Amino acid sequence: DDLAALVDALALRGTAYVGHSFSGAAGLVAAAADPGLFGSLVIVGSPSRYLADPATDYAGVYAWPEVASLLERIQADPADWIEGFVPAILGSAATPEMVADAARTLAGYPPRILLALFRAALEVDLRPLIGRIACPTLVIGTTHDPLVPVEVLRALADAIPGAAFATIDAGGHH
Repeated sequence: DDLAALVDALALRGTAYVGHSFSGAAGLVAAAADPGLFGSLVIVGSPSRYLADPATDYAGVYAWPEVASLLERIQADPADWIEGFVPAILGSAATPEMVADAARTLAGYPPRILLALFRAALEVDLRPLIGRIACPTLVIGTTHDPLVPVEVLRALADAIPGAAFATIDAGGHH
């Protein structure tokens, strides 16, 4: 609702929306809720669901025990988790400045907010909404993204009517 209100307030209805990771998920939700909101979508590194779903054969990115362990690590020592997480998601091409900036951003969240943010992201399931997306959509994945494998993004593109899929030969989740 907030994204749609912003688009309307800025008179941007019908424009292209480009979203990466969390913001890609926000764009998917907004496009499904309001088919005329965007003229097109470009979604980069945003799965419809992180959790595997054995009941539907959805591979996902993580099984529940991995998610539970990740959330426990965030809760136990956010600073330690950030120190390991940021370099892993940015990949080997990240400069020290990029790593420091991303770590500073995450460290700026109060620990309970950081935990709630990642819990929400990891537990959300957008699959029931995806079929309602009516605008032209391009889903992009990088070949070496440690958070979102190409196969998961290809499944997202396959689930969106008429969507295209592309990969970029790159590493990291940035």
